[in-house]
Amino acid sequence: MKTHKLHLLSEFAAVEIEDYDELDDAPTSADEVLRLLFSDVPGEVPNIIAERIADRLSIRTDAMIDVLNELMREADERLEGSEFWEDEEWADANRGGSRMKVMAFGDVHLGTYRFPIREHIMYAMSEIVDIATSEFPDIILFAGDAFRHRVPSAGDVADFGKFLHSLSRTTDTIVMIPGNHDIAGGGSTTIDVYRHYGKVYVIDKPMVYVHGNWNVEIACVPWLPQKSVTQQGGGGNNRDAISALLQLLRPKTADSTKIMLAHATSLGAEFAEGVDTLLGQDVAWPPDWFVGYDLAVLGHIHKPQQIPGAPNAYYTGSICPVSFSEAGQSKFVLMWEDGRVTQVPLYHPAFVQLRAEDLPVSLPIQNTFLQIKKAHGDPDPEDIPECAWYEIVSEPPKNDKRVRLDSESASAMSPRDAIAQWLTLADKVDVAERVFELIDTLTGAEDD
Repeated sequence: MKTHKLHLLSEFAAVEIEDYDELDDAPTSADEVLRLLFSDVPGEVPNIIAERIADRLSIRTDAMIDVLNELMREADERLEGSEFWEDEEWADANRGGSRMKVMAFGDVHLGTYRFPIREHIMYAMSEIVDIATSEFPDIILFAGDAFRHRVPSAGDVADFGKFLHSLSRTTDTIVMIPGNHDIAGGGSTTIDVYRHYGKVYVIDKPMVYVHGNWNVEIACVPWLPQKSVTQQGGGGNNRDAISALLQLLRPKTADSTKIMLAHATSLGAEFAEGVDTLLGQDVAWPPDWFVGYDLAVLGHIHKPQQIPGAPNAYYTGSICPVSFSEAGQSKFVLMWEDGRVTQVPLYHPAFVQLRAEDLPVSLPIQNTFLQIKKAHGDPDPEDIPECAWYEIVSEPPKNDKRVRLDSESASAMSPRDAIAQWLTLADKVDVAERVFELIDTLTGAEDD
């Protein structure tokens, strides 16, 4: 009924609204009305939707409620006995059909940056709503990292909430897990605030979410630091810890559709230069751990990819580039239906890296973010192409004081000798005595 009612609204909504004298600034076309409504709202129109639309149109909220309720009543009347229901394919698509459709994405990283990328992230979010409105997925999976900062601004929290609210009108269920950027400390996450949203389920600890309507089990694994994972395995090695964790997440029934949703690092995944991994904290998951699932959706690594050795496991990637380590990447939303995966492309600006000696070049002026690298001490280049934004990065000076030791010399050198040689090469002989005093104090050693 969702798409059906939208079609009906597109036929007469604009005309009906014109009958109200108070709507001086009302939309003049059905498309404008639909952009305000976003999607079908069954039954009575919630006040929050009417308030938002009324605010956009600068009219009284109660007048907007009257308009929308009348439109919905007329749509319901015209739906009764409609010939459209004779189209079996269309009816199945809008009644849910016999096949489950899953939509997945992650790594939104909404926030402020040194370059003006936030508006492009917001645009990608609006594209995701458009895709969901077109596809009407039964389940939407979010693989973590809603925000860039662990203490997001009020505006970021509000904008992501509006995004979820729009998505919730296109699906029955939204399952979310926090990523490492969503961990606020004290056992809470920055996405906890969305628990009260209708159809939204925030899973902040390893567990299996069971969707009874579709007989699907979703093994949810939010980002876990290495310490938390090893605790699951009784303090053993990573492999034993992950094995213990998967035992906790084992399916409850044999005939269910099995999905994993995780924010984690997988062995075999391709990392971009400068990727934001947490050295010493990330746990590397062997890819064979994902093989038993019909679909494994992962967040954390920003490059979209299928994991080698796990044909049903995918990193959704970020929805928009947020650093130059993502230069040259394409961004997607992942769709899964009846075992088939498709990638729906998202528009995003191009991130381009060049060396100063490669200039001048011709680039698309709009929506190109440019990073120009130059040698240390060289002047800034002058032939900079027009683009949306650029920065000039000076490479660090070469350290001519580094010394290579053969293996025999290195093995014969004590740690104290190595530190002494480093202090000498770094012109820090004046602090050497103090450094060794501190070392002796910490280790309880005496001077040789």
